[in-house]
Amino acid sequence: MDEKLFELSTKLKNAIQNDSRIVVLNLAEAEMENDNDAKILSYKMDCAVSDYNEMIRLFGLNSKETRRAQKVLYEAKKQLEELPSVRLYLVKYKDVRSLYEEINKTLFNDFNFVVCKDHSK
Repeated sequence: MDEKLFELSTKLKNAIQNDSRIVVLNLAEAEMENDNDAKILSYKMDCAVSDYNEMIRLFGLNSKETRRAQKVLYEAKKQLEELPSVRLYLVKYKDVRSLYEEINKTLFNDFNFVVCKDHSK
């Protein structure tokens, strides 16, 4: 049975890797990774994330410093996501996420997952 399961798993893996949505996503990802503007704006966004987290740590969530850093972060993220290569990647990523959700539903829909409560209290 383990051999059959391994064979089926390998077939599924190959089918996923060869799915046109995955192939297109990989191409979009490569394009985005080679986009110098995306690299620069991604770095700016990373810096903005760090600054925002530092403002939260220093001044709390509702301070004017934190709100200012949040606005800078929002603008950096918006600029990055407006790049054509990033927009294309995000659209293709959404398609692949739908594919994975469909696979997950097909494979595991019949299982009842029960969340166990901690009864030790």
